[in-house]
Amino acid sequence: MYFFEDIIAKEAKSFGMRCYAGFSIIDFDTPEMKAEHLLPECEKFVKKWKDDEIVKPVVAPHSTYTCSPETLEKANEIAGKYDTFIHIHCSETRKEVYDVLNRYGSRPLEQIKKYGLLTSKTMLAHCGWITKGEVKEIAKAKACVIHNPVSNMKLATGGYTPLPELMSEKACIALGTDGAASNNKLDMFETMKFTALIHKHHRWDASIVKAQEVLDMATINAAEFLGLNAGSIEEGKFADIICLDKISPNLIPRHNIISHLVYAASGFNVSDVVINGKAIMLDKKFMNINEEKVYEEAEEAKEELIE
Repeated sequence: MYFFEDIIAKEAKSFGMRCYAGFSIIDFDTPEMKAEHLLPECEKFVKKWKDDEIVKPVVAPHSTYTCSPETLEKANEIAGKYDTFIHIHCSETRKEVYDVLNRYGSRPLEQIKKYGLLTSKTMLAHCGWITKGEVKEIAKAKACVIHNPVSNMKLATGGYTPLPELMSEKACIALGTDGAASNNKLDMFETMKFTALIHKHHRWDASIVKAQEVLDMATINAAEFLGLNAGSIEEGKFADIICLDKISPNLIPRHNIISHLVYAASGFNVSDVVINGKAIMLDKKFMNINEEKVYEEAEEAKEELIE
């Protein structure tokens, strides 16, 4: 979820990237448009992209502390009308929990459930301050928790998404990076590593959250939640594949490949990318974009923003 989501969707489509694009809804003006236009523009966005092959629209009310009950209800109506996924922040910080509790008399997840947003098509970002009872509610609803450990540590949110409890209840857990402002690198390999380490450290248990479990969170868990026939290399599944350069100092000697992927690999090791059967990167070179031009435009945009 972010602003200017239609532009993001267009660029993802042009690039050939599989994308679930969340149109942000919030109760104040954004860099893109006035608050009163967000809900109707969200519906237009959903209608425009709902039948696309690789770009899928997502209704994304930001959170229960930035969206009123009325806004949450209307967002849910749009999602229900077009049968789309919902993305919403939930209990990211302790302050959020108490602010929502003081304002509405209920916790963030209760608000989400109250207005119909807790479903099997709901992505719950963060969940660092959810209770054991809420873990059961999430599992029962078959919603998916998106764990963002790097962002949470940079922002010092203090709470840890309770992965062991969620796993015990067989709840869906997937991984995310959050935005560049709170992550910088946006490297899913780094996210996997921190996912494993943060919970081992927090629980004083080196055996908790195993490498294979973390790899599944980054791949097949998300694919299954989204209903995508992807997430693992199997006959009949979509050809969404990355290859890593095995001749890399951080990946030698090659002994336990799963452990290497979670604890040693980096996005910089990726050599080839295939999405939906189409080669997007080969031998670390993008096939359909001018990298140097993109870098130049990014630097120019930075200067404009600073001014």
